[in-house]
Amino acid sequence: MWFEDGRGLHLDGASDWTLLWSVTEPGDDGWIGQYLYDHDGRWVMRAATDEPPFVGLAGSRLVSGTAVFNEAEEVVGLTLGFEGQEVSLSLYKGEVNTSSR
Repeated sequence: MWFEDGRGLHLDGASDWTLLWSVTEPGDDGWIGQYLYDHDGRWVMRAATDEPPFVGLAGSRLVSGTAVFNEAEEVVGLTLGFEGQEVSLSLYKGEVNTSSR
């Protein structure tokens, strides 16, 4: 997810099924190295702005972000509030999963 000022939000699932995130500075693509592999088909970069639940969110103001915790108080999800819509990010089988509320 990129913001107007060029910063980004990188989300990833850890091996213990907790949600990791980091904020990147404009032009910082250092996070992409972990997704580059020597063989085809492992990771595909794509724009998700035309896919549910992100349809219509491009250009919308992010107004809130709320962490979701498991019973061990570990972050396992994130709810992002945009003007008029919330998007929940959670882990499913170790991968970041999205849903719209």
